[in-house]
Amino acid sequence: MIKQKIYSLFAMLFLFMVCSCSKNKKLEIEQHNEISESVLASIKQMGFNTNNVTVMKDGYIVEGDIFLPKSSLGKAKNSSNLIIAKSEQYQTYNLVQNLPRTITISVSNLPAIYSTAASNAIARYNSLNLKINFQLVSSNGNIDIIGFNDAPTPTGITLGFGGFPFSGNPFNQIGLNTNPAAFGTNPDVGYITSVIQHEIGHCIGLRHTDYYDRGYSCPQQSGNEGNSYNSADPQRFSGAIQIPGTPASAEPNSFMLACNNGVDRSFNTNDIVALNYLYGYPTYTYSFRVTTMSNTPTYYGLILNGTHIAATISTPPVNTTSTYVYNINSYNPSSTLVVKISSGYIPVSATANANGSTVNGVINATDKTITFSNLNMSVQNGYVSIALKNYGLD
Repeated sequence: MIKQKIYSLFAMLFLFMVCSCSKNKKLEIEQHNEISESVLASIKQMGFNTNNVTVMKDGYIVEGDIFLPKSSLGKAKNSSNLIIAKSEQYQTYNLVQNLPRTITISVSNLPAIYSTAASNAIARYNSLNLKINFQLVSSNGNIDIIGFNDAPTPTGITLGFGGFPFSGNPFNQIGLNTNPAAFGTNPDVGYITSVIQHEIGHCIGLRHTDYYDRGYSCPQQSGNEGNSYNSADPQRFSGAIQIPGTPASAEPNSFMLACNNGVDRSFNTNDIVALNYLYGYPTYTYSFRVTTMSNTPTYYGLILNGTHIAATISTPPVNTTSTYVYNINSYNPSSTLVVKISSGYIPVSATANANGSTVNGVINATDKTITFSNLNMSVQNGYVSIALKNYGLD
C-alpha cells in the first residue's frame, strides 16, 4: 500500500510574522493533548475543522497541516471561498497585491536538484501569463526555499510547508523535507517540482482543492477542512464565489490536493481557471476583417495597399487607442502579417479563418506586435481574430 504523503502548510495568519533569524526554528509539539473549549471554539469560528487538533509550543496544527499561531485565535478575518466545483475549492485568506509584480524565489543550502525543480515550477506558473511573474535568484528571494528533516508518522510524512500571504506580500518561506523517507535518496526532479508548485500556491493564497472533503486525496483522513458559507451567520465565513465553467464534480489531478502519492502533478483545467480568476488579465477579442472591396470604408485600422484591414472590437478595453497594421507591400498577404497593438495591450494568442487556414501569433512584448505566419488571405472577406490581454489593469 502506498502511503499518502501530506503537504504541511504552516499558514501565516493575522499578526504572525516569520523573521529571518528564526527561519530554521522547529515547531515543538507539547506533551499533552488537552485543549480548552474556548480554543476549539475560536478555531471553529476561524473556519477550520476542530478534529485532531495538535498542540504546539506557539500555536496549533489543524487539519493535519495548517499552523495557527495562538495570537491569531479569536480575531476576525475577512476571507473568500472560491468554489471550483462541488467538491473542489480554494480558500483565500489574503492575496498578493500591487500587481503586476515579480516575485523572486531562492533556494538555500539544498542540492542542485532542488534549484532545478524550483526553476521548473517557476516556468509552469510563468507559462500562464499571470499578473504575478516568478523569477529564480541566487539568494534572498521574496520566497526562500529551505530544507528541514522530519521523520514519518503513522499517517504519512510531511513533504513541505508554506504559508498564506500577509500584508499583500507572498508568504516568505517554503520548507522541503530532506528526510530520505520523503523524496528518497535519489529524488525525482518532477516530483519535487510538483511539491514546490503546490507550496507556491499556498504562498500566493490558495488553499487545498479538496477543502470540503480531505479524504478525497488522504484516505487515512476525512472530513471538511472548515465550515462553508452560511448567509445566516456571515461572520463565520465571509462569502463564496462560484467560478463559471467548472465541472460539477472534483477532478483527481489538481496540483493543490492536500495529499500526494508520489506523482508529478501540475495544473489541471480548474487550477488554471482559479489562478486566472485571482491573478489573470482580462481578455478582449479583436476581429480584423480583411476585404478587397474598394468601397469598403476604413473602420478601425489602416489600408494595406488597397486591402482594407478593418478591426471590430467585440469587448472594448478601457482607454483603447488605434490599432495599426504595418504595410508589408503585399496586396493579398500570403505569408506574414504583422499587427502592432497600442501601448498597454499585448497580444497573447491569435487564430485566423482565411481560406481555411489557422495561424498562431508570435508575441513580441517589446514592440507590442504580433506576427501571423503561413497566412493565406487570397480569398475576399477573410477574418483574423486576436485575443488580447489588458496589460496593467487590475
